Amino acid sequence: LSGQQDNHIIESVERIVDNWGGDFQVEYDKNYMRVIRQHKENGFEVIHLTMYGKQVCDVIPDIRDNGRDKLVIVGGAKVPTEVYEESDWNLSVTNQP
Repeated sequence: LSGQQDNHIIESVERIVDNWGGDFQVEYDKNYMRVIRQHKENGFEVIHLTMYGKQVCDVIPDIRDNGRDKLVIVGGAKVPTEVYEESDWNLSVTNQP
């Protein structure tokens, strides 16, 4: 989680993981590019969910089957260009902007 710190979001995600299980973590770091670069250096695949990019349904098998850990970025308004450039995947989660 980056941008404005919101502990409610972190707590909500932690409750979801507690209820549903899985290997998922969320943390806050103001410096989003440091987080992205550190994860890439550690072999993670960076997936940016946005209004623009490839359709999620078209690439899910490629992403799921490659065996790499994932860093998922949920885009919002005014995402910096460098996030698009550093991401391995920019995925459209909608059919229209």
